[in-house]
Amino acid sequence: MGSNWREDLRDARKRLGLSQRTLAEHSGLSYEALRKYETGQRHPSRPHLIALLDALKAERTERNAILEGAGYASGGLVTGPWLIPGFMFTAQEAADLV
Repeated sequence: MGSNWREDLRDARKRLGLSQRTLAEHSGLSYEALRKYETGQRHPSRPHLIALLDALKAERTERNAILEGAGYASGGLVTGPWLIPGFMFTAQEAADLV
């Protein structure tokens, strides 16, 4: 995971072999918005960034790094097995476990 959340978002998209247009369609955003997010011409709202991460099915560590890199709170609490680096539960997962 790099230090640039935009690059991390683009890399996650490319790992799945998705074009910007396809990811935009799957996330309910416009192609232009996604293109501008990846190039730094625009900053996404938290709901838009979450829509992209949901469409990418990003795992929690990557998801939280991208959210935090973009200036937003992570989507999961730092709670869980401490021997597994980066492992986190969402509040609902922790509640369900208890």
